Amino acid sequence: MALYQKYRPQLFADLVGQDHVSRTLLEAIRQNRLTHAYLFAGPRGTGKTTTARLLAKAINCRGNDDSDEAASVTNGEPCNQCSSCDEIVKGRALDVLEIDAASHTGVDDVRELIENARFAPAKLRKKVYIIDEVHMLSKSAFNALLKTLEEPPPHVVFILATTEAHKLPETIISRTQRYDFRRVSISDIVTKLEKIAQSEGITIEEEALNMIARAAEGGHRDAEGLLEQVSSYARDIKVKDVQEVLGIAEQSGVLDLVWAIFNNSAEEGLKIAHRFFDNGTDIATVHRNAIEVIRKVLLYSATSHHFIADTEENIKWIEKAGSVVSQERLVAILRHFLGNLKLHNEVSNPLLPLEISIIESTHQQPVGKHSPTVAQTASAVTKPDSSREKTGKSTTITSKETPTTYLSEKTSKSVSQGGEANKSEPFLTKDAGDQISHIWSQVLAITKQNNSTLAALLRDTKPLSINNNEILLGVRFQFHKDKISDSKNRAVLENTIKQIMGKEFTITCELADIRAAKEGSASDDELQQAVNDVFEVL
Repeated sequence: MALYQKYRPQLFADLVGQDHVSRTLLEAIRQNRLTHAYLFAGPRGTGKTTTARLLAKAINCRGNDDSDEAASVTNGEPCNQCSSCDEIVKGRALDVLEIDAASHTGVDDVRELIENARFAPAKLRKKVYIIDEVHMLSKSAFNALLKTLEEPPPHVVFILATTEAHKLPETIISRTQRYDFRRVSISDIVTKLEKIAQSEGITIEEEALNMIARAAEGGHRDAEGLLEQVSSYARDIKVKDVQEVLGIAEQSGVLDLVWAIFNNSAEEGLKIAHRFFDNGTDIATVHRNAIEVIRKVLLYSATSHHFIADTEENIKWIEKAGSVVSQERLVAILRHFLGNLKLHNEVSNPLLPLEISIIESTHQQPVGKHSPTVAQTASAVTKPDSSREKTGKSTTITSKETPTTYLSEKTSKSVSQGGEANKSEPFLTKDAGDQISHIWSQVLAITKQNNSTLAALLRDTKPLSINNNEILLGVRFQFHKDKISDSKNRAVLENTIKQIMGKEFTITCELADIRAAKEGSASDDELQQAVNDVFEVL
């Protein structure tokens, strides 16, 4: 028998992490204030079906009936000794029906259920219908169930369970008493796993237990299944065993990966990613673990106190990282990693989403705690202040902060050199202009992937200036200007810029001769390319 079945709770008191549910239901049973329909909603493996069975037992328990058949009155809890409890536990009770809505989705299935509900219970006090994954029912099936759910026979109780309550019609939800099941905390899962391991004679390290609990993502059923899987590999379970069996990334390796990103070292980050891949580690798990580490650093940086559950060693690492990297950069890195996470289900190469995230997060990004982000640099350098408006002179930002000792010498030099003032440029300083040109090349690359027609229009454009939150584009042809200014194309372009720079900008266009200074007339290739651009749009 599987561990999650063997150690399934048989009392409300045994439910893990759902005290708000068990306490409310127990009081309702004690006071005989049960309703006719319940809705149990929450993530998988949190105890919805188990609680439904407990409720079915408690409703029909002869111990709660003050019957002589039970050993004692259990004050709301099922006695687990009477014939009713025994039949329900063994799955032999004719009056307790569990229905998988995923395989019984049609209206005919529901009509058959409603027809059977009219008849009195064969043996128990009440008929209990447990409909699992109820959100899978068809619209017609929901409509057929609606009337019976509103006014069921007095001897019937419906218990609906779902992982996706938002898919249920409001008319169904409003006719039930809803209980939301929460993800179980890591500490609660670890406590239960310790008891199971002790009962099963399994020796396991504390950190290995924590790894299994984290991998279960708040579901104690999943945690019990993972413990059983690892215990089949070794009865004396070490951290290394859990990593090998479950493909969990070594925590120190994930920290090294994140640190490489913070230090702007794409090469080192990619080396670590490929090392994980060569060792057979699940790369999607590495990606998610990196997101969790960056999240913890961001939370520490924002709150300055570690309410995050982690080991003492990891907390020290988080404190160190939080003192080095700015919150703005952490948010930008998280956006890159979160945006690419979904690609693991869309590409054949599992390394690609992580590689993209590493490169995007390290490509010419400032690193220090007090260094501005790309968006801030672009905005601050080009935003006119009062003195600039009067004199017509441009200003630049100089870095007053010394680069942190955690950075490589090469990176530190580039940061300090980038801070030297450049005295006069008509629109942008040289350094800022180079940076904007690089950002614009990213805009063109992403636009080409998503909208090749718009990319063709943008091929012959150039950012002329950035004023506050407005980017002025120079465009050579009126036709291109009209097309880019179209609301639909402009919205796509502004959204792409927001993804890259982390803030919103408005795009405006003006006709300008933006060709590089060349001697002689345009080449045949240039003329042909211009013609191709126009026909590509048409």
